[in-house]
Amino acid sequence: MNQPQTNKSESSWISNVCRCLIARRLKRRQLLHSDRQIQVGDKYVDYPNNRITTRRYNLINFIPKNLLLQFSKPANMYFLILGLLQLIPEISNSNGKPTILIPLTIVITISSIKEIVEDLRKRKFDNVENSKLTLVLKKDTFKAAKWEDLHVGDIIRVNESQYFPADMLLLYSPAPKGVCYIETKNLDGETNLKPKHAHKNLSCDFDTLEKIAQAKNIFSYEKPNDYLYKFVGSIETSTKGTVALGEQNFVLRGCSLKNTEYVIGVVAYTGHQNKIMLNAINSKVKFSKLERSMNNKVYRSAHLPIFSLSFCVYIGCYPISSQRT
Repeated sequence: MNQPQTNKSESSWISNVCRCLIARRLKRRQLLHSDRQIQVGDKYVDYPNNRITTRRYNLINFIPKNLLLQFSKPANMYFLILGLLQLIPEISNSNGKPTILIPLTIVITISSIKEIVEDLRKRKFDNVENSKLTLVLKKDTFKAAKWEDLHVGDIIRVNESQYFPADMLLLYSPAPKGVCYIETKNLDGETNLKPKHAHKNLSCDFDTLEKIAQAKNIFSYEKPNDYLYKFVGSIETSTKGTVALGEQNFVLRGCSLKNTEYVIGVVAYTGHQNKIMLNAINSKVKFSKLERSMNNKVYRSAHLPIFSLSFCVYIGCYPISSQRT
């Protein structure tokens, strides 16, 4: 008598867990794709960290993803079909043995090894990029931390000639009028310096370490987007209330600080939500000249068998339809 109740309780428990997981996923998706409001200095772990990955494979998806890539090439698919047709003894010239699959396997294996080498190179680059250090405010002092450990809301310090680890709002610059100069050659290839500045009403809130550590300003801004030269936001100040922010107050990941001793900023976007990552184009499959030539020959050579097969099917079906009439 207790067994049906036990099964019912187990099924209800599983359904509750599924509902919670779905609700959490929907909430997270809504959080990531909506306008944001954060308190400067608080770490928001609900948003992704600042780790980036440009590699294509991992241990789980390598085999299916690589096979899909290999057989997206017309030449490989053509020889795979020929190998499968060789399994039929009646039409095979090799007594039902798929001999053509042996060279095809060798070609795919060599190509897969090449993909592994390239992916390992990307993985190494990712590790170097994610392991770079920056200064993050922890308690009452700035301490070194890896780029990948940054979160939205962290207050960071970038010194001269260093790269900005994430998209950030400028809070303070020791230069007159809060001006700083950045180089954007990693974004648009331009080497001339561009001026940016912290809002004039923010200087008195972040000009000392004690004020920075006690900062509780509310920062509101738009959801992640791929517009490099557009930013809309606002922040509360101690003297002028809420002030509007624009693109001149915002610095992107990948820029470097020049001719300025240091700047203080708060992280706004992290990881693959940085504007430079949102503008990154997924790498496409590359074909060598030999592969392109091979693909063209495959297309041309496939026309005749397809036409012949269609013609034979039509001739074979025509007498049957004639007899029925």
